[in-house]
Amino acid sequence: MLLERGIQEGFVQTKTKRHPYKRLIDELTELNTIRNQFAHYPTIQATNKFEYGSAIGLDENRDCGKMIWFSIEDIEKIIVRIAKAQGDIYALRNKRPAKS
Repeated sequence: MLLERGIQEGFVQTKTKRHPYKRLIDELTELNTIRNQFAHYPTIQATNKFEYGSAIGLDENRDCGKMIWFSIEDIEKIIVRIAKAQGDIYALRNKRPAKS
């Protein structure tokens, strides 16, 4: 939708001109990746002193046991990012695209 909105607003892609909503599109892509990790990776329990500082652990790869650890601060930062992206989307929803 953001790609289409840019076109409606008169955006024409060139080699040097990037999409006006690229930053938001990239942020939504990253947040979706994080969402998928929480939705699909098994939750793991801390088993050593290093891990006890983490709020949650996710097992990224079931075969080799690669863990992703999130501290409370990490989770709070993710929540702030989600709220910011949500605000950006609401602002765009209320902004009328320029007519061509």
